[in-house]
Amino acid sequence: GDVVDVVAQQEPAADHEVLQGLVQGMADMDGAVGVGRAVMQHKQRRAIGLTLEITPEVNPYALPPGAPLVLRVDWHGRPLAGASVVLEPLDGAVAHGTPVITDAAGRVRFPHPGPGRWRANVVWTQPITHPRAEFDTVFSSLTFGD
Repeated sequence: GDVVDVVAQQEPAADHEVLQGLVQGMADMDGAVGVGRAVMQHKQRRAIGLTLEITPEVNPYALPPGAPLVLRVDWHGRPLAGASVVLEPLDGAVAHGTPVITDAAGRVRFPHPGPGRWRANVVWTQPITHPRAEFDTVFSSLTFGD
């Protein structure tokens, strides 16, 4: 049947065992919160330890005009070769960027993104042995802009 109601017996906390059980195995998300605009968490270029993570080599806010945007993709903290990364604008018309494949060092290079809000996305899929699934797919994104 359908679930029509859920009653919480107590408020979950960040370290609550039931909450951890619900999110265990779910895709990691790299998110930041801004008021009326996208922001990069702390405007820094350091990894924060996600399973699948996109980190800029240079802070996009400090990228010199005309310089390429170089991103590094890590899987469990190690460079990930062969991952498909897309950089797309978040302002204006809906447009999908052209996928670029990470090199042996987990890096991709995009032309200078210019002004506006941008999102880089990566998806990594691996086959698994599980009675109800064939693949484990993890998504991650990095959003930045003015």
